[in-house]
Amino acid sequence: MAPALINQPVIASNPQANCNSYIVGLLDELRQRIDALPVVPGATVPVDSGQIVELRGAFTQTSIAIRNHLKWSA
Repeated sequence: MAPALINQPVIASNPQANCNSYIVGLLDELRQRIDALPVVPGATVPVDSGQIVELRGAFTQTSIAIRNHLKWSA
């Protein structure tokens, strides 16, 4: 029978490297994905669902990195 993983921490207690440059890179990628979306004030613009999925993924990855960084610094 496999050992239970319920007591193992999900993230390391201390990061192995400085995460600031990683987070800045993720924020830059998020900004690029937001800027790639077409915006026309007062008009409806079709947006590819793939772009929305990629934007959601970039946001999720960025938020996880920031949350982990805040946990490590506490």
